Amino acid sequence: MRLTSFHVQRFRNVLDSTLVEVEADITCLVGKNESGKTALLQALYLLQTVYGEEFDSAQQYPRWRQVADRRKGNIDDARPITATFQLDPADRSAVESVVGAGALIGDTVTIYRTYADGPDPKVEFDEAKAVANVAGALGLDPEGPTCLTNPGAP
Repeated sequence: MRLTSFHVQRFRNVLDSTLVEVEADITCLVGKNESGKTALLQALYLLQTVYGEEFDSAQQYPRWRQVADRRKGNIDDARPITATFQLDPADRSAVESVVGAGALIGDTVTIYRTYADGPDPKVEFDEAKAVANVAGALGLDPEGPTCLTNPGAP
């Protein structure tokens, strides 16, 4: 997987970075001191850390907006980082080993985090094809019932 773009919002001193495109060969962050270069890298690091660190709204949310945004209830749902990755053939095969061949629509995965929750990946796939693939792998008739029920349930 290769990072292709990211967007940082309401994290430390970065209110909105806009979409930052990451080129395959060279991407360089240039700016004056205290302009947010390190904050962008820290947000990317917190997207999926090796050591389990989490976003902390008390420490990382822009202080000058905290009181007003807390009153509105906007802090926990804020997305400090959204990143898009290009799947390489090995990643695509790994996803297809779970949902079946032909279920993936695109070659990208978008992951975001909020201050309250862990990473939330979004992958575009054909749900009907994925269900048919999984049903077939389980030996179920993909054209069978549209839902499974518990016979003992009322």
